[in-house]
Amino acid sequence: MGGSEATTVRLFCPLLAKTVPFVVWEEQRLDLGYIAWTFGLDPATLKLNSHFIGRGVDLIASSVTWNSLLSFFSARGFPTGKDDQDALVVDGKLVKVGTKQYEVDGSNRRPQPGDLNLVKNKRLKDISSGGKDLHGIGFKRKQLFEDVRLLKKLNISETYSV
Repeated sequence: MGGSEATTVRLFCPLLAKTVPFVVWEEQRLDLGYIAWTFGLDPATLKLNSHFIGRGVDLIASSVTWNSLLSFFSARGFPTGKDDQDALVVDGKLVKVGTKQYEVDGSNRRPQPGDLNLVKNKRLKDISSGGKDLHGIGFKRKQLFEDVRLLKKLNISETYSV
């Protein structure tokens, strides 16, 4: 990967008492979604050595590389994942029972960003499918009707303030 070296980092989840070797490249950004998926943890609650790492919507750290993370932990005396006794501690809440786990087919496919939005998309469909017809206008939610009214007031006040 363009001059960076591959290294193996050991990740330990005390909740499961499980250690996993993880091959990473120095300049590779952290894929926190894949780490969470490996241990069956909720990606939103994932912490490494008790540190929450900022991530984007795709669950990949936006500016943290493995090299910078390991340097940070090393400078502060935290585990760096060199071996099983010095494994990075992965902590988080287990995925709720009954939620769909991603199946890994024969090609060891990693979960895709679109896969992670399946539950969210289903929830949005459920919300938009039900509801009442308010005020005979066809709005399914009263909040939408109020938002339109507030938007009109905002537009009127902007035209008079100019």
